[in-house]
Amino acid sequence: MKVFRNLFLFISFFACCAAFCNSDSKNIEVKLKNDLLCHYVAEERPKQLDVPIELNYGVRSFTYEETTSRISVEARILHRWDDLRLRWEENDYAGIKMFHISSDKIWIPKLFINNSFHHYGLGDCHPTECLVKSSGQIGCWIPCTQELDCIADYEKWPFDKHICRVSFKTFYTYENVTFDANEVGGQVVMNTNNEWKLVSMTGLIDTKNKYVVHFFISIERYSGMIYKHVIIPIYCLIAFTLAILWIKPESFWRLILCGFNIYLHFSLMDRVWWQFPSNGASKSVPKILKSMTFMLILSTIILIESIIVKAVSIRCTVPPLWTQKIVNISDSNSIIKYVILSPTDLRENAKSDENFSTTEEANKKCERDVMKSLNRIIDRSLFLLLCIVFIFYKIV
Repeated sequence: MKVFRNLFLFISFFACCAAFCNSDSKNIEVKLKNDLLCHYVAEERPKQLDVPIELNYGVRSFTYEETTSRISVEARILHRWDDLRLRWEENDYAGIKMFHISSDKIWIPKLFINNSFHHYGLGDCHPTECLVKSSGQIGCWIPCTQELDCIADYEKWPFDKHICRVSFKTFYTYENVTFDANEVGGQVVMNTNNEWKLVSMTGLIDTKNKYVVHFFISIERYSGMIYKHVIIPIYCLIAFTLAILWIKPESFWRLILCGFNIYLHFSLMDRVWWQFPSNGASKSVPKILKSMTFMLILSTIILIESIIVKAVSIRCTVPPLWTQKIVNISDSNSIIKYVILSPTDLRENAKSDENFSTTEEANKKCERDVMKSLNRIIDRSLFLLLCIVFIFYKIV
């Protein structure tokens, strides 16, 4: 009885297949599909020797996690290939040029993502329909959500760019499925991310393995808000630091402003440093932190100089001979004299000259004026040097 039952099921199956293949549907498209898929086996590869694939990777939206250097992409994977078993003459089917069919009913290339997050398949993908043309060309858009590896680079923060890579490969090399080098590319379908913008997408086939193709996604930070809250305050601190150099070194207000300037530098660095992830993703220190460190060291040096000058001016020590020579050289040059000395110093010198011409007590004037002039020379020289540095040096 078991043999007869199996025989009955076998005959019934072939009868159904014959009825399906020989069905005479009034719908031309249904008849076309029946004729093409009657003896079609989805598990068998196309009959041609090589099956080149046109692969296109489209990004619809993405989110980037800086702490892990990982990007989550909502992608559309478009791949085209030719299957000679699905060709037909358009005139035989009322001029039908193409039709849609579910991807699980036809043979499709077995693609896999090659990264550390997906070990099999294309990620979280959904079934889709493919477009079949009369020439036998098949195109499928597969919607997927994927996690990709990225190479973080914060050197030019907040104008930093990061490169993310997704690689596709096929394990079934015996199927002779290769990638068409002329038809590999990427595109941005839509970008809804408000923090990062997608700058470019490029695709290329691996030079060592023709069964692997790489897509590189370049993203750049929207830096408008950070520019207002970080970059502009940095330039303001630079101007504030340079302005301090125009205050008399022996002035008590200069000491107060130097201390306040250092406090502002620490506050700004505290606002900036936490925005960089401590995951070791970037091998280089951000340039903006280097600039802020340089400004902090410079502010500390100016504070120390002001303290020393204040102490020397109180003690009124006799200046060394070499300091007097430097001051005499600056006094002999009218241009340097007007650049280095302030209007108040010029008026004081004029009064000193008048007193010197009318009284002998001017010869006993304290050597403190020499130290003041030397301090002015140091401050003005440092001011001019820093102006030149900041003109040609980019903070970020």
